[in-house]
Amino acid sequence: MARMGSSKGSRRVLRQFSEEFRVGAVRLVLDEGKTVGAVARELDLTPSSLAKWVQQTRADRTQGKTGLTTEERAKLATLRKDNRELRMECNIQKESRGGLFRQAPGVVFAWIDAEKAEFPISKLCQVLRVSPSGFYAARGRPESAHAQTDRRFACWCARRSRRAGSDMAAPGFMRT
Repeated sequence: MARMGSSKGSRRVLRQFSEEFRVGAVRLVLDEGKTVGAVARELDLTPSSLAKWVQQTRADRTQGKTGLTTEERAKLATLRKDNRELRMECNIQKESRGGLFRQAPGVVFAWIDAEKAEFPISKLCQVLRVSPSGFYAARGRPESAHAQTDRRFACWCARRSRRAGSDMAAPGFMRT
């Protein structure tokens, strides 16, 4: 079989065929009794492609008794995609241990930033019920004045506690 392209061992160029062309090629095999190989050579097709078209047409003609019909294949592809999405959502919830739903957005955004290599950001935001725009805005946003004050206060409390010789801060204060 002649190969398209000039270099030896190169792959055949991926071509698109109209539905009428496919129907005509399949008709030559099924209705006129020609072999798949003969029709493939005659039309410059790969035998595997033509055989796949013939198999699909047989399944459609017999309402699925000889394989999956076109509708069933489309439904199966949709179900596989849905299954992949649900597995991803389940894995995100397992990774987050379910506790991120009650956290402040900053904590959730920090976790999303840490997990973005593992999962798509849009899916992380959807499962954790935060907006992607909020995530992106928080990444570029400097620390708020309130957060800066809280951090300074926590440091002040820790210093004061160390000076007093105590290992524990005053009740209700976080140590850093």
